[in-house]
Amino acid sequence: MRKPQATGRKRASNGIFESVRRPEYTGANRCWPCTVANAGIVVGVGILAAIVTPLLSIFVVAVGVTILALRGYVIPYTPRVAPRLLALLGLEASFFSHTERTVGGIGGDSVDGDTVIAALGEAGVLTGGEELALSPDFAHDWHNAIDDVDRESLADAVADAAVTPVQARRFDNDGRTWIIVTDEDGSVASERWLSRPIAIADVAAVRTLKETGVDTRIAVAAAASLRLFLDECPDCGGRVVETTGDGCCGGFGPSGPDHVLACEDCDQRLATLD
Repeated sequence: MRKPQATGRKRASNGIFESVRRPEYTGANRCWPCTVANAGIVVGVGILAAIVTPLLSIFVVAVGVTILALRGYVIPYTPRVAPRLLALLGLEASFFSHTERTVGGIGGDSVDGDTVIAALGEAGVLTGGEELALSPDFAHDWHNAIDDVDRESLADAVADAAVTPVQARRFDNDGRTWIIVTDEDGSVASERWLSRPIAIADVAAVRTLKETGVDTRIAVAAAASLRLFLDECPDCGGRVVETTGDGCCGGFGPSGPDHVLACEDCDQRLATLD
């Protein structure tokens, strides 16, 4: 009877860790200035706890380090509060910068841009010369396909649209939905985060392009670029505008702010403008 009890304890322990874990703020997505600041707070509280008893100090630091490793921060709402706090303090220096999580498309073999444009032109998807635009027929079909995407099965739809076998799973946090896509082996190095609007737009684009006779490899490669033509959010229907993408901790880093297309209503980025 002891073995099942041990298994139950292990499962309960894993459940606790999973409930605390925040992969969108750890690993490659970790903001090191936030991590360092939170670590400093943990150490400070540990020093104060040592006044009471060394054992309490060790316990506080151990718990703090564990939470920091699993979540990326200890102080609640750090990713939201830090940019505002540092802005009030006038600390919007480039040191406080964070490389945003990899937000890509469905993914597939790289295809030369000229090849993509030529294929879309031949299929009647793009019109115009130097000023490219979507053909009215394709724009109409694409928007219909966006409406038809099953939001509840979005992860499966993303996996089905990919050129090569991938794993896709849904991740909900802070009221937002992400589709995390990795290569078939599930390697973290290949991890791509698709926001809900991007996943919807790209799945619909691939489906519509394939219906027009465009090769799947070309369709997947073209999906991200087609988002540049969106005038409303594929998810909430809000107006898409050109703006700048803020960085973590109130800074943009040495390269400056990204110029992006984002939804005014849900504040989700849809494309980065070069």
